[in-house]
Amino acid sequence: MAVKVEVNYCNSVLCDLSVPETFAYLADAEKSVPPNFPGLENFTKSGTDLYHWEFEKVGQGGYDIQIHLATRIIPKAPDQIQLSSIAGGKSNGMLQGHWRLGTKGEKTEATFDIKLDLELPLPFFLKAVAAPVAQKELTKLFDRYLTNVGKALTK
Repeated sequence: MAVKVEVNYCNSVLCDLSVPETFAYLADAEKSVPPNFPGLENFTKSGTDLYHWEFEKVGQGGYDIQIHLATRIIPKAPDQIQLSSIAGGKSNGMLQGHWRLGTKGEKTEATFDIKLDLELPLPFFLKAVAAPVAQKELTKLFDRYLTNVGKALTK
């Protein structure tokens, strides 16, 4: 039995770097994802623009949960980077979204907009408790990721 969790997340960070510099940093997934994403245990390139994400196990109430994602990260110059899940592999979630870049005054605004659908291996009777807790914790994880990216993109 599994519990399905959906997280919609959209937030922006202002950076000192120009749009092209910000794009170059974010488009280099191997450089920009692992040091900034908290809880990411392994981030492995498995082909052109293909990546496998493996997060640290989290235990709650005797249940261990580990998130695995198989994604394609496609830079679309000059101002967008698309993220999408791919079939196959050891994945228990679907990720769809993008980074979109623009200017805001003298700064670059980087907007991270994604939808994550997870299937967690928990008994159905825990759904009422597990889904809201998972959504809250994943939102915090994305907030920390965005904060870290903002710090990395500050001169």
